[in-house]
Formats: sequence, structure tokens, C-alpha cells
Amino acid sequence: MTLKTKIFMLAKGRLVQFDAVNYFRYYKQDFPLRPKLSPEEAAHKLNKMLQISGAPVLEVKDGDLVYAIPVKGIDLVRKIYINAINGDEEGFDYVT
Repeated sequence: MTLKTKIFMLAKGRLVQFDAVNYFRYYKQDFPLRPKLSPEEAAHKLNKMLQISGAPVLEVKDGDLVYAIPVKGIDLVRKIYINAINGDEEGFDYVT
């Protein structure tokens, strides 16, 4: 995906032409606003070693709809992110 610009240098660097057609052509417009998994289903995807220490919260992380689930059981890990659409693990947060 590219954005094309044309700058006219003799006019002190003013922007003369801007083409964003490719950006809008390939822009991801089908972002699901509703999760397919419930918070309980997402919590069941976690490893059995982990204890859930709070309620799962629906968030957008790196463009994906995820449940942020606070956990205990692994040193320095604070939250595990589970994809709200397919149930995949999307990552975790450390305590800093």
C-alpha cells in the first residue's frame, strides 16, 4: 500500500498533488465490532497453571479485538490477551 505525493520544489516545498486511492482501496473495513467468543470462553483458552485475577476486558490491541485477562501464576506476567474472534493467544503484559 502506498501513498503518492508530488511536491513542487520551486514553490518552497508546497504539496501540489496527493493520491490516497490505494490507501482507501485496501483499508480494512470489515473490522468486527462484536466478539464471537464470550469472556468465559476466552478464559477457558488459558493454561490451567494460570489463575484469573479479575474480569476479562474487551480491548483493541494491534488492530485485533482481544480480551485482556488479568492473571496470576507466572512471575511478572500481568495480563494475557486472547483474540475475541478466533480464541488465539495474542500476547501478554509484564509487570514493569
